[in-house]
Amino acid sequence: MIDSGILYSIAAGCWAVALLIAVLLVLLISKIAGGKKRFKAKGIKGIIVFLIATAVAGYCAYYIYHLPDTLYYYGTPWAMVEEIGPSGFMEAVMALSVLIGAAYIYAMVKFYFVKISGGTYKER
Repeated sequence: MIDSGILYSIAAGCWAVALLIAVLLVLLISKIAGGKKRFKAKGIKGIIVFLIATAVAGYCAYYIYHLPDTLYYYGTPWAMVEEIGPSGFMEAVMALSVLIGAAYIYAMVKFYFVKISGGTYKER
């Protein structure tokens, strides 16, 4: 298969966005540790959001796992993809996997930990 370098571009973009999400996650955790944010149970809405986000991340992981079946033939193992696929394919898949995981963790932490406010804007 001809390698045009586009997969390396996709991998670099995924790693860049995953790094940005990691920085935002560190900043968010520092706010939680500093006491500026606290956990808030959201009730049934929180459960629904958790289930939907977990399902979306699970479906993404499932489709990445079965990517060789989609691109080549059903039952194609990953070892064969490493041999016959473009050179940047595995890097792009790994970067996409990390990006999906980082985005899921950031979204869950951001949703469940809310800013502690000193009242509404009108009360200040």
